[in-house]
Amino acid sequence: MRSIVDEIQALAEMRERGLITDDEFAQGKVQILAWPISSPIPAALTPERVWADGRRTWASYQPTTRASIEAFARRHALDLSWRSDLPLEVPCTFRVQPGLSFELSLALEKGMIHCWGEGWDLNPSELRRPEQGLPPDLEAALDALVRGTGRIVIRQAVRAPSPFWVALQTRTDGKWRSVRRVGGIPVPPIWRRRIIANTDVRQT
Repeated sequence: MRSIVDEIQALAEMRERGLITDDEFAQGKVQILAWPISSPIPAALTPERVWADGRRTWASYQPTTRASIEAFARRHALDLSWRSDLPLEVPCTFRVQPGLSFELSLALEKGMIHCWGEGWDLNPSELRRPEQGLPPDLEAALDALVRGTGRIVIRQAVRAPSPFWVALQTRTDGKWRSVRRVGGIPVPPIWRRRIIANTDVRQT
């Protein structure tokens, strides 16, 4: 088994060869020290990961993700607020405002995009490449949500504190299709459905 010293030396060699930047080396070293090689949690950045994943690190996703979210806001003429009160990377919230009748939040965390609102939360979506920004299918579904051709469907058991089923859906060929979904079985099996849709769609 490779030791922590081996991993750090390998990163140092890659930095010397120009394969990773000083910032990527520093971040990789912190991650290796935080999660020792013997830990069941895999190292966040190893030389093998650097080669296989195109030199990506968690920090390498941040500029593109931020730019993608800002482009989404400009496309729909929406104001957003970057938040510092959440333990996530690049978190922001679209408050209720002209053009949006419900609150929507997005955040990056360790290469995953989180999407949630008041009373609902979707499973995180993996960003496979740093240059991608928001995943294309998620971005298209969020576009539809703001334009009024998408919706959030929530199923919640009676007296349950949180929903057991949430879906982000778009309407295609007269049918609703789930783009993102997190689901389970209600206990007890008595539940109600709630739909969140944008009722303040801008006229284009």
